[in-house]
Amino acid sequence: MITADIRAILIADTMLATLLGGTVTNRLHTSLPVPAGATYPLIISEGPIADVHDDIKVDQGREILRDFRVYTKNSSRNPQSCINIAERIRAIFHGVEFTLTSWRAIASAMGPIIADESDVYGRIVTVRFSLFSSGS
Repeated sequence: MITADIRAILIADTMLATLLGGTVTNRLHTSLPVPAGATYPLIISEGPIADVHDDIKVDQGREILRDFRVYTKNSSRNPQSCINIAERIRAIFHGVEFTLTSWRAIASAMGPIIADESDVYGRIVTVRFSLFSSGS
């Protein structure tokens, strides 16, 4: 529902692009599986982990929770790059009000939390998007 809007917001962020090595486009994956040979660091955010209607008498609303999973190779033995990317995603969304396709949105971010795996450092940022119909 809002994936294209979120993707556009992340792609437009020059600081995030710098942290990712120059581009967001080929490092942001919104569907699984991630292609074999994908370049690290990478971000995975394939859709909502929760989507609840939040209608009131005079407005339509939704609460959407969405995870942004950040992974970097752990060959450096230092998770700081992973942490920096996750913190940037948090900063992009936390406390920000913006317009998504046909919705007004207020976002709040939680995390990052640790999600390391055997060969990668991982961090997860969860963003709550409070959506209200833009017609009101």
